[in-house]
Amino acid sequence: MIWLKRLFLILSGTIVIAGAVFAVTRQSNIFRVREIPVVINNEATGTFKADNATITDLKARLEQKLKIFKKQKIWEIKIRDLNALVLQDQWVQNARVARVFPNKVVVEVIPRAAVFLVAAGKGKLAPVAADGEVVSALNPAALPDVPVLKGDQFLKDEGIRQKALEFARQLPSEGQLSLNNISEVTW
Repeated sequence: MIWLKRLFLILSGTIVIAGAVFAVTRQSNIFRVREIPVVINNEATGTFKADNATITDLKARLEQKLKIFKKQKIWEIKIRDLNALVLQDQWVQNARVARVFPNKVVVEVIPRAAVFLVAAGKGKLAPVAADGEVVSALNPAALPDVPVLKGDQFLKDEGIRQKALEFARQLPSEGQLSLNNISEVTW
């Protein structure tokens, strides 16, 4: 009978202590998210790398978008939803979100690299990513220094864009005939 009383005291004491710890942590600011750093992993993009202006613009846009998650409790943030929000940006190729206890969420982003700009009519240029997709332009100051594809076919036909990308992949990374020395490709 004594062991039953001891067991009851131990269990009730454990429950009281666990409840007190839970109540204190729920009320304290220890687990409120204080920062959400956006880490750009440009090395994972493959052959083509995103330029600095694109990275700076993407990072600023994502940090602004993620501000709504600050001050929330770390366990209240749904990582899947936050990851989906980051992936909505056309300039994000892939993203990984992780909680870092007690009060940080880290967002690692692999950016899309613009290989070409395509003439989109009326003097506008739209970037073409390494996968051939025409993505929305950043701001005009952040347009990358890459060759321009001239001709309506490049905008309309993904097959022709893919051929231009294959051409770009075959060029040497340095020298007279490198992609850096080509200003435009006309069809």
